[in-house]
Amino acid sequence: MNVTYELLKDFAGPCATVIAAGAAAYFAWAQKRIAREKLRLDMYHHLRQIYEGTKELIVITVTTTSLGKLNHMRLRDLYTPLDEGRFYLDADLCGHLDHIHKLCEEHFEMLRKADEAARRNQILCVDDRNKEVALISELQKIWADLPKTFESALKFRA
Repeated sequence: MNVTYELLKDFAGPCATVIAAGAAAYFAWAQKRIAREKLRLDMYHHLRQIYEGTKELIVITVTTTSLGKLNHMRLRDLYTPLDEGRFYLDADLCGHLDHIHKLCEEHFEMLRKADEAARRNQILCVDDRNKEVALISELQKIWADLPKTFESALKFRA
């Protein structure tokens, strides 16, 4: 009995250390897994905000008929996710967002010209009207294709 006690006494400390180290390693691994999952969900949330903001920006742009009716603060809030897209998206999608931004700005410039012409009791020339119609048509097509465009970025990976 004395030999067994001495043997257990000699190995109890190292065994406890190994068990504690194993438990610590397991908890560190679990913490890492949880942190990675949270990062993935946060990334998905940011990408979803960019997608939703882009959709709303296109809708507001297409449905705005006068700069006087435009909520400029809301527009600025919608441009922010487009700008932040460069941190989360690949170059192709960033180029796509830049193109949408450019089209929206062109449309707002056309609205500015139309408002200016209306103040002078004039109408826009046919070329400007045709350009405005083409801009709206292109933005509507982009809006319709947006789910497919963002599909790879928004695909939720398990």
